Amino acid sequence: TSTTGEYVGGLVGQLQAQHGDEEVRNVTASGNVSSGGQYVGGLIGYVRDDGTHYVAMSEAHATGNVNTTYAGGSNAYVGGLVGHFKGSEFTDISATGDVTSTTGNEVGGLVGRVAMERNNDIVANASATGNVTTTGQQIGGLIGYHQNGDGVETSYARGDVSTDGNYAGGLIGDTNDGSITDSYARGDVNSSGDSVGGLVGEANGDVTRAYASG
Repeated sequence: TSTTGEYVGGLVGQLQAQHGDEEVRNVTASGNVSSGGQYVGGLIGYVRDDGTHYVAMSEAHATGNVNTTYAGGSNAYVGGLVGHFKGSEFTDISATGDVTSTTGNEVGGLVGRVAMERNNDIVANASATGNVTTTGQQIGGLIGYHQNGDGVETSYARGDVSTDGNYAGGLIGDTNDGSITDSYARGDVNSSGDSVGGLVGEANGDVTRAYASG
């Protein structure tokens, strides 16, 4: 899949829940994805609910490389599986391709931003093995920016992370809320910015039974 536009995915560009709860389950995308804009994912560019109807994703996988030449400098929302996920259940998911963004924040090996709608929503059994390369902030081997929800558990990232910005982590760049449990990162993290960690750049929650070895 290749375009100069935004909302780009290997399977779906943008998925919205507007008339009822939606489910993405047992799906795979294998091709490379190339874009010139924001919201770019190996499977789906942007997954969103409307605050009343929710989107759940499980057993979803992408294997291709994801690249955007977006040069706007704000949030790029780029991930190996999903660029921006705003929903509920996010489990049993993976991405294996490299993720590259010329500029922009919120870039991850699996997902650029996760924004959960409910306090008990979790990311579980999630993995990313590709390298993540960009120049922005809130960059992670698994998740660039994790917002709300109950946390991340039984998940890992094995790719290297390279950026010039703040909030860079081998697993998560920046987590606004929620815990990290039974998870790890094994890639190297290289950044000239502040708040940089082998596991998490900045954590605002409990971290339990987690490690980094990069």
